[in-house]
Amino acid sequence: MKRLFVFAISAFSICATVASTNQNSAAESLEIRKEREEKRDQHGKVTAQIDKVFRGNEMILNTVTLLETNKYGLHIMRGYRVDGKEVLTERLYDNGKPDLIAIYKGDLLYEQFARKPDGTLEPMPSSELAELKKNQAELLKDLKLIDANDSKQKRNEK
Repeated sequence: MKRLFVFAISAFSICATVASTNQNSAAESLEIRKEREEKRDQHGKVTAQIDKVFRGNEMILNTVTLLETNKYGLHIMRGYRVDGKEVLTERLYDNGKPDLIAIYKGDLLYEQFARKPDGTLEPMPSSELAELKKNQAELLKDLKLIDANDSKQKRNEK
């Protein structure tokens, strides 16, 4: 009886150790990793920083910070990603223009909001949203045509 009890305790300890090791391996494979890249102008001056955050091998956040004032007043752009696709973007401005938050469904713009000075969000007027969606769909269509033409051209060159 004592041997059975000792065997049971030993077996339980081994199983607990294996389970703990497997949990640690899963947790380690989903560690957060951050990368920074700098964009420079022709004189070597840093004009933008790109910060990427990964969970495991999947990028979950991409932040572009523009270090110089530009004609759009754009200062920071953040893209939040799920399964490799951007699902939400933020555009932060430094020229008094309201910050914008866009939600995507698939590859297409689904909804957009402007942040008021008090922090509340205002949905974009329907007519403006419809125009943005139309422009984005046309752009994506053109880009896909360009990609298809590039692929055809590369095949023809071989």
